[in-house]
This record gives sequence, C-alpha cells and structure tokens, in this order.
Amino acid sequence: MSVATTERSAILIVDDIPANLEVLFNFLAGYGFKILVAEDGESAIEKAEYALPELILLDIIMPGIDGFETCRRLKANESTRDIPVIFLTALSETVDKVKGLQLGAVDYITKPLQHEEVLARVQTHLRLRNLTKQLQAQNLQLEQEIKQRQQYEEALRQSEERFQVIAHATNDAVWDWDLLTNEVWWNEGVQTLFGYAPEVVGSNIAWWYGQIHLEDREQVISGIHKAIAGGETFWVDEYRYRCSDGSYAYVLNRGYVIQDSQGRPVRMLGGMMDVTERKQLEESLRNTADELQRQYQRSQLFAQVTLKIRQSLQLEEVLQTAVTEVQKILQADRVLIYH
Repeated sequence: MSVATTERSAILIVDDIPANLEVLFNFLAGYGFKILVAEDGESAIEKAEYALPELILLDIIMPGIDGFETCRRLKANESTRDIPVIFLTALSETVDKVKGLQLGAVDYITKPLQHEEVLARVQTHLRLRNLTKQLQAQNLQLEQEIKQRQQYEEALRQSEERFQVIAHATNDAVWDWDLLTNEVWWNEGVQTLFGYAPEVVGSNIAWWYGQIHLEDREQVISGIHKAIAGGETFWVDEYRYRCSDGSYAYVLNRGYVIQDSQGRPVRMLGGMMDVTERKQLEESLRNTADELQRQYQRSQLFAQVTLKIRQSLQLEEVLQTAVTEVQKILQADRVLIYH
C-alpha cells in the first residue's frame, strides 16, 4: 500500500504519556492518516467500539488496565476483534512478546520508536487488513454464489424429476429439444402414437422435420423458428405427421421455449397430441352439414316448382319456371329438360 492509498485510514494510538501521543500524532497525520488518541485502556476500548479504526497502536505499560488486558478485551468484543493491534513497548523479553501475540496482537514495535519503522509496519498491517477484508468479501460472495447455484441445481433437479414423471405418465409424444446442439429427446409416446421403435427414432431435429407432411413442413418449420427468434415463450401448430406405416396422423404440437439468464433461447420442451379422431369427426360433421344443406335446397326447389305449377296451367310457363329455379339452386348457366 502506498502512502497515497492510506489517506482517511483511521488509527487509534493508546499511550498514557502525552508527549508520546503528540509525536506519533504529528508524524502519522502528516501522511494522511486520521488519528484518534486515548490515554488509558478503558477509553481506548470505548473509542475503538465507537470509531472502529483500521489499526490500533497500543502501549503495554499503562495505569489501570495495561495493554495486555486492553488487547484481551478488544479481541473478546465481536465489533473490535478483527482490528489489528500493534504493541508499543520498551519490554524486550521474548516471553512478553509471545504473551502479546497469544492475546491476538499482530506485531510489536520496540521503544524508542523509529519513525521509518513505525510507518513501514503501519502500512504493512493496513495492507494486510485491506487484503483480509477483500478476501472476506470475496469469500462471502463465493459462498452466496455457491448457495444460489445449489438452490438452482436443486430446483432444476426437482423440475427434471417432474418432467420425467409427466413424460412417462402422459399419452402424448413428449420431446425435449436442445437448441444449442439440435439434439431432441423423445419419450415412449413417439412409439405409442406413431409406431416408431426406439432404435429408429432420430436424436436430431432433422428426423422430426423429416416426418412432417411435405405440404405442411415449410409452414411448421417457419413458424417454430419465428417463435424462437422472436423471443416468444410458447408455440403451437397443427399439421400432419407421418407414422411408421406410412400413414399420416393429424397432430396438435405445443412447445415452451426456455431461456438462459441472458434471455437467449437454449431449450424447448413440448408434446405432440394425436388429434386424428377429432379431425375425422370435424370432417364428418362438415360432410353431414353439406348434405343437409343440399337436401334443404332440393326441398326448397320442389316447393317453389310446385307453387309455380299450381299458379299456372301453361306447360311452357311451368317448364320455364322449373328451369329458372333449378338454375338458381345449382348456380348453373344452362339447364336442359327432356320430355
């Protein structure tokens, strides 16, 4: 960490000798640090809890609670335990240094203080403090991402299980199309409805397209790709689909487009329903309706001709009336009557 990057870093200096405080205050403030001071352990703990400095320079020998006890209390407090503590001491015994490190201090600076050493150690531990914060933030973010991914994977697993249950329970031909690889998975319905053995069913989209009736193929392919490219989530169409025996079944095909987090279509799920019987019934109903219409028209013709005959006894007029009414009913240009 350069001197420039230490601006606004708060340092708490704790020493019972005002002259020592003044020297360190002036020196470190000249390098852009924000300086807090305390003359005893009790006030140091209070200021640390309130201001939460980035670093504490702590004298050991002080009236009241000494530096060791002050450090112990700071490390026992959840709000201040992570603040690095550097001891300032004239003690040089190894046992004292070990005691301080065991209490949670990160370093020692031995009196009389050398300004260059103080600055170097302060900058080093502030850099370590910042790196630790960054690492903690990255770890927290990573933990959150892992948790989100686990939740996503669990939701995906449950979704896949539900899909498999539905795919095996339905009579429809269920399909799962990977839009990135163009591979298609089919359930047993493709055999049940259309008679294709598993070893015959192709795993590529081209096999699916190849079974669509030639007269319907362009419309179906164009429609499904238009829906995908247009960002739509649902597609539906009716068309003729070839069975394994060469006959054609009418199918209602519905598909749902799945997009990734960037909104790109990556997958499509759907199902084909055989609606041949419905189509045949519709055709039968149309034929019946047409036949009823023709019978009604014939009855109307006979009624009108009969009326005209009753209103006229002239044969030529009767025949002309019959021709005119037949032309209307049949929408014919010419009608000939043989007798």
